[in-house]
Amino acid sequence: MAAANKLIEAEAAYREALAAAERLQGPDGLTVAQVLNWEAVFLQERLHRSEEAWKLAERAIAIRREKLGPYHLDTAALETVLAWIALSQSDSARAQPHYQAVFDAYERHPSKELEVSAALAARQRAVFLRDQSRFQLAEGMMKRCIEIKEQFSKPDDNALTYDYEMLGRIYMDERRFADAETAARHSLDLTRRLFGTDHVRISNPLTILGMNFSEAGRYSEAEATFKQAIALREKVAPNADFPLDTLFVLLGTNYRLQNRYSEAEPLLVRALAIREKTLKPDDTGIADALFSLGALYRAQSRYAEAEPLFRRSLAIREKALGADSRYALADAQSLALVLYSMGRLADAEPIFQRVLSGRERVLGPDHQEVADTLASLIQLMRAQGRFAEAARMADRPLAIYLKALGPDHPFVVRGLLLLAAVHQDRAEYAEADSLFRRALEIRRKAFGPEHISVAESFTDLARLALIQRDFDVAAAYMTSALQLYEKWFGADDPRIVPAMISLASLRVTVGEPESAEALLRRGLAIAERTSGPDSLLVAGILSGIADSFRVRGKYGDVDQYYERPLAIYRKLLGSRHPMVAVSLDRFAQLQTALGRTKDAESTYDEAEGILNDALGKSSPALAGILNDKALLFLQLNRKSEAEELLNRALELSRGGAGTETPTFAVVLSNLATLYGITDRASEAARARKQAEGIFAKMCKQTCTNVVPAARLPVWQDL
Repeated sequence: MAAANKLIEAEAAYREALAAAERLQGPDGLTVAQVLNWEAVFLQERLHRSEEAWKLAERAIAIRREKLGPYHLDTAALETVLAWIALSQSDSARAQPHYQAVFDAYERHPSKELEVSAALAARQRAVFLRDQSRFQLAEGMMKRCIEIKEQFSKPDDNALTYDYEMLGRIYMDERRFADAETAARHSLDLTRRLFGTDHVRISNPLTILGMNFSEAGRYSEAEATFKQAIALREKVAPNADFPLDTLFVLLGTNYRLQNRYSEAEPLLVRALAIREKTLKPDDTGIADALFSLGALYRAQSRYAEAEPLFRRSLAIREKALGADSRYALADAQSLALVLYSMGRLADAEPIFQRVLSGRERVLGPDHQEVADTLASLIQLMRAQGRFAEAARMADRPLAIYLKALGPDHPFVVRGLLLLAAVHQDRAEYAEADSLFRRALEIRRKAFGPEHISVAESFTDLARLALIQRDFDVAAAYMTSALQLYEKWFGADDPRIVPAMISLASLRVTVGEPESAEALLRRGLAIAERTSGPDSLLVAGILSGIADSFRVRGKYGDVDQYYERPLAIYRKLLGSRHPMVAVSLDRFAQLQTALGRTKDAESTYDEAEGILNDALGKSSPALAGILNDKALLFLQLNRKSEAEELLNRALELSRGGAGTETPTFAVVLSNLATLYGITDRASEAARARKQAEGIFAKMCKQTCTNVVPAARLPVWQDL
């Protein structure tokens, strides 16, 4: 009670002093300004009445600006007070003009009295500019902060360690990894000199150094550095200054980038639990942890689990930072990727477009994150069969990655693979092959010759060789890929199963269905044991076994190989996902073979409706369904309907790519057959000759009798 009374008495004394000063000098005297300043500090520091303090300080600074000028030492001192009051209310934007005024005063009239305030102002400006993604301006301010501090008669090395860490972060934002490493190592050296080699404080510059290694694609060095920092922090009791959750997020993310998912998940789950316990529900730190865990689930195709995490993270960051903040845009991008992967393309595209315009506006047209969003839009166009439209955009992401990261960064592979896939869609195989090989060399250089990313490049090259019917080359690549997967993960790990499916598909194509079936059954045992009986992996294997049967004129168990995978796709992806249409197409071919032609026609109609809704009525992905349905109609002697469907499929397959592709040639070959059985020999000969010419140009071995019907393109994840 006595303390409260003293505060009341102190406030009354300030009011009396102010009244006396106003009587002596009038309302605009310098003594009045001084008393206002003292009272503002008192109200803020002792009574926490920020708005009243702000009004008094504003009145005081108006007097000093008028009497002393904007760059006077006493004016700058009051600018610092106003900035302090604003930051106490977490209003960084309100503080910035006052920090800028302090800095400007020092730059015009450097003085020892202003050095500390000017250095603080420069740092605060740098942090604010970085949050706005104005990295070059932030870099300049941070360098000036360091320069001022290093001129002090007794430089504060402890403060400088934090300053060099911040400079390293800004360099990372600018993708200047060598400069970032230099700044982080300088902070590390200063910290070691101050605290010794085993102090927990060493973990801070180690964290920045590890982040830089990870951003630069030097994942093994990042892992070792993060673990060293974690070991230092685990030696002390948990505290707010040295939290473990951030390092768990960073190490978990580093594992995710290497596809080491089982090691990443417990770290990311633990980090989120720590933050949920210690932070408020709308804290951006929780959003960071949600985003990191969502990214892991997306990488594992656990889309239903990822979507709510990204939505919650986005809501937190839009509320705290604004819809155009860099972090909110990253959340929106990830949400759109999940929607895409769930087959909700119509929902995903406008989000991608909004993110693209936001990133171009906030980061500039040549930033890596702009390239990421462009790549996502191009993949969406490819999924919809808008190949010509995708081709017009496909050079830009690669150019941005090269400019932002340099020619050998692993992220450049994203641009290379995307451009290669677009060339492959358009049957420009030489160009695609060159780009796939360039991606392979970058991966070998970055990760070593036996990394799984090298196996992924082998798989890309195998698929390209298979399209061209270069079977020996395709088999060699796929075998090498599977061997690398097995060496990396082990022979019974579910992560090797996609490579097994790809190799089995190749064996089916080259006429080795028994070998394919044996490989798929081995993969099925692994997938059912590790992923459960109703996983997407199991559905893919069962469908592959069905294909191996079909090549041999057999169909196997209908429930197991047709109805079961269809049920899995519907359950996990929704009834209107494009993969459901792919499965329905396969089921309709079975129904045709069993003589259930009405059921088959109805199934084709359902598949066509799904693709219409998901990809649009002009998507060339519809060509496969239309072609297969036309072959059913031919068997039913419904020739005019079959011809209409084939012509439509022909138009779609040529229109999407803008070039003649193998799918176009397959449909054309089937149309030639129809012309032949309807006594139109000259048209049949002309269509067959055109189809054979396309096959001869594109395939290194015969193509015409390998694929009996056009197949839908594989649904590709981003």
